[in-house]
Amino acid sequence: MEKEKFKGIESFFPLVEKIARKYTFSGVEFEDLKQQGMLGLVEAFEACDPDRKKTLTAFAMRYIEGAIKHYIRDKSTLIRYPRWFKALSKKIENFIVEFQEKYNRFPNIKEISDALNVQKEGIREFFRLKKILYLQYFEEGESEENIDYNQLRAKIKHNRYESFKLPIEDVITLYNAIDKLSDLQKRIVYYIFFRGYTQKETAKEVGISQRHVSRIKKEALKKLKGELKD
Repeated sequence: MEKEKFKGIESFFPLVEKIARKYTFSGVEFEDLKQQGMLGLVEAFEACDPDRKKTLTAFAMRYIEGAIKHYIRDKSTLIRYPRWFKALSKKIENFIVEFQEKYNRFPNIKEISDALNVQKEGIREFFRLKKILYLQYFEEGESEENIDYNQLRAKIKHNRYESFKLPIEDVITLYNAIDKLSDLQKRIVYYIFFRGYTQKETAKEVGISQRHVSRIKKEALKKLKGELKD
């Protein structure tokens, strides 16, 4: 009987992914969003009246989106740091994991600096700030209001130029500029410039007209230009 209740649930997996992608700019990883959406989908099937199967899609959407939004709200108290800091943190953590698996030891500052093309002073400042955040979370230490991300940002500089790659300080500036966009503008920029979607594909993904996508893209680029100029 329990198995019958969840019959056909796999056909809703693409819906979960589509809804999860709407919130990729929340600062939460897509896989985490998708996982929460799956939990919402299971709840929807649990709560659905068997006689209402024909309206299950709309019913499931509410549960999926609700679960994702609730998760984001719960995480928002922890994920308040800048997007560029989170991206840098992810790169450093991934490198450390790969290095440990390969050499069975923790990399030193120079090895991290060389691998990520970030000056050693910036790597040291990053770990200093991470320690403060760790103590704040686990030991209720320094308030986040007293954490100066700009001090770290000023020390994050590239070691060497790499062909066809922005220096990390320019990447951080770009992240900060993107954060000034509206949620819809962020989504349009993400699909077109980060995912390589056409305007037609973006319109279908976002659920608006292609003309609307074109207008929002122009507005977003104009705003980014102004932010980067400043």
